[in-house]
This record gives sequence, structure tokens and C-alpha cells, in this order.
Amino acid sequence: REGAEMIILACNTASSDALHKIQQEYLPKKYPGLPNGKRVLGVIIPACEDAVLKTRNKKVGVLGTEATVVSGAFDRELKKLDSKIEVYQEAAPLLVPIVEAGEEGSESAKAMVKKYVDEIVSCDIDTLILGCTHYGFFEDEIQKCAPNLCLVTEGPVIGLKLLGMKLMVPTADMVSQHYTLDPGWMQAVVEKSIKCFVDKGQTTPSTDPLALA
Repeated sequence: REGAEMIILACNTASSDALHKIQQEYLPKKYPGLPNGKRVLGVIIPACEDAVLKTRNKKVGVLGTEATVVSGAFDRELKKLDSKIEVYQEAAPLLVPIVEAGEEGSESAKAMVKKYVDEIVSCDIDTLILGCTHYGFFEDEIQKCAPNLCLVTEGPVIGLKLLGMKLMVPTADMVSQHYTLDPGWMQAVVEKSIKCFVDKGQTTPSTDPLALA
């Protein structure tokens, strides 16, 4: 009704449980004129694509909610992209209520993060998907616990995906609604995203986000 060109279902649990039904059943029935029902996208596939590009030893970890882990969505999508990928999943159900209580900076939260990270790092992973949008709040703490891990955080990944699709180019309407983009933030997102490629000895021709779009 609001004229949105695209809706991101920014929840891994919802993406794993409901996205297919929304795309294949609800949208064609409710809005039959939409092309292939692809106006609603999830966050799992973009995260998997990023992880497959970043991993060096083909061992990828996933921190997620119980429902997301049980669904097997990350395991399926990662192996669709590369059948040789080994996927190790860890349910981290206590992290969401910590964030929602505003306690993510507490010592008890740091101890909980370390517990989860230590368990999944023991599987010799080199890349870790933060498979819940709440977990981005713990990104710095997770990196402190495992400084050699490449982290896949869905916010930046989705931002780059949209940028590449040229859906994030500011327009007059966006500016009038205060949906403006900070070029410095865009630059930081791109540079952080390509860090793991540089660590792998690969090069990229430009860190200019507009050049990469």
C-alpha cells in the first residue's frame, strides 16, 4: 500500500519459516501482478553468499536462534552454493533477550558471548555467520573472542546487496522522508566487507561503494 519497491524480511527465523510461503503463496494470491512474487526478500541467502566467498577452509559456523538452527535453512543454502562447505551451527537463545533488555554491554552478556563463541570456534571454523539480526550488537565482542574469524553480519551484507541493486541511491523522495545515506558509513561498510578478501591475498579494484554498485 505504501508503494515500497522491496521489503526485506529482516529476521532469520521468519526468513527460514515463512519467506517461501510469502513469496510463493501469499504474494501471488494477494498481489497477482507482482513479478514472480520477488518483492519480499529474506536475509539468509545474502549472508550465505557472503560466507561462501569469505571462507578459506570451507568450514562455516552459524550462530542463530533455536528455531533458525532447527530449520536447517543455513545448512541448505550454504551447501547449495558450495557442496563442499562444512556447516556448524550453534543455538544462542539467550542473546536475544539480553539485547532486548538493553544489557548487551554487561559483564554477564560478555561471558555468555564467550561461551557460545568458544563452543563453535572449537569446530575449526574460519567464518562465522551471525544468524540473527540481534547478534550484530555483539559483533565487536565476538571479534575480541575470536580475532581471526571472518564475521558475516547481516546488516552490512544486506546494505551492500541493496547498494549493488541500486536501490539505495538517494532520491528526492527519500531525502524528504529523511532516508539519507552517510557516504562515510557506506565507505566503512564496504571496507569492512572486503577485509576478509584482502586477508585471503585477493585484491579488489576499488573501495568506492559507488564503483562497486
